[in-house]
Amino acid sequence: FPMDGGRVLRALLASRYPYPTATKLAANVGKLFAFLMGFVGILSQDWLLVGLALFVYVAASGEAKQTAIRAALEGVTVDDVMTSGPAVQTVSPTTTVAGLLDRMARERHTGYPVVDSREELIGMVSLDDARSITEVERDAYTVGDVMERDITAIAPTADAFTALQAMQEHDVGRLPVVDEAGILIGIVSKTDLMTAFNVIQSREDATSVIGGSSGADIPSLR
Repeated sequence: FPMDGGRVLRALLASRYPYPTATKLAANVGKLFAFLMGFVGILSQDWLLVGLALFVYVAASGEAKQTAIRAALEGVTVDDVMTSGPAVQTVSPTTTVAGLLDRMARERHTGYPVVDSREELIGMVSLDDARSITEVERDAYTVGDVMERDITAIAPTADAFTALQAMQEHDVGRLPVVDEAGILIGIVSKTDLMTAFNVIQSREDATSVIGGSSGADIPSLR
């Protein structure tokens, strides 16, 4: 696992165990084989076999973790985990770059959503964007001049796991959350999603210990 033989093993295990458990078991078998391959590779100085063992181990661990996260976040929406309301710090496109840097230093933020007078999301600006302007020109340039306009946003009704996939695909740490009119209503970050995952996992562990039901409704995790 995650090669073809391991996927067949997972399919067989899934007939007796829940899918995440079957994945974890198959991944553990895959990692055991990876360890044995690596050991044999080192003894025989077959570095290709060692490289293959490392690939299998990392891939098995990664897919098992992804499956566990997907299962834990099933039924959880972005709205359940996002940061919303006054906690969402935004900036105006008319703010100067110098003013933006002062605010970043004061609030210890390295990025902000940029919204217009209607609170519609129009961009994202980061510390790197601000630093692209030389110090002597920072009073002349505004956030609107340096902000990133090609942004990825997500709806509050989207699955939490979908949000995580979007972050990984676009290599970002957070996504702005907008309604149907494009109005910014929140921010969801990898930290939010991992916190939700840890809370759900802890709750499932607790209910399994006390014999409670694991099918309880998912409360707001904000």
